[in-house]
Amino acid sequence: MKKYLFQTEYFRITDFELEMIRSGFCFKSLAFIDISTIKIIRSSRVKRPILVFLFGLLLLAPVVYTLSSSQGYLSSLVRELDEPVSTVRSFKFFGYLLLSIGLLIALAIMSFRLVFVPVLVLKCELNDGSLEVFDLKTITDEHKTYELMQFLRAKFNENQLDFTTEIL
Repeated sequence: MKKYLFQTEYFRITDFELEMIRSGFCFKSLAFIDISTIKIIRSSRVKRPILVFLFGLLLLAPVVYTLSSSQGYLSSLVRELDEPVSTVRSFKFFGYLLLSIGLLIALAIMSFRLVFVPVLVLKCELNDGSLEVFDLKTITDEHKTYELMQFLRAKFNENQLDFTTEIL
């Protein structure tokens, strides 16, 4: 059985490799010799933040369209509140409208939060040019960031490492 020096819900580190895990099982292993640079920095926790930002904007587009196109209907809703028959139908429509708009706005806010709120991440650039990003929240919560840095200093050359000074 392998001994895991550091483990989060997304990755774990052994003596010779970094294993990407899903549901507790390794689905991809990155040997230390395959990693060209490794960084511990405060950054976005997603690999492609521009795409996630554009996805958030795409979620807001139907909200803007719905609000701009239903302005006349919403003003007629306010005038029809005196009639009891149309009130139930109007409130039902208004409820569905608020629910759908609220859901889209909540999803957009979550995507913007992923992009704009910097967290401590481990960025590994591989020899083939690809990039892997791992959130270090679990390691930070366990106060093992300094231990992880010392371990990486022992395993990698100084020109392969990049640690920000603000993380301690």
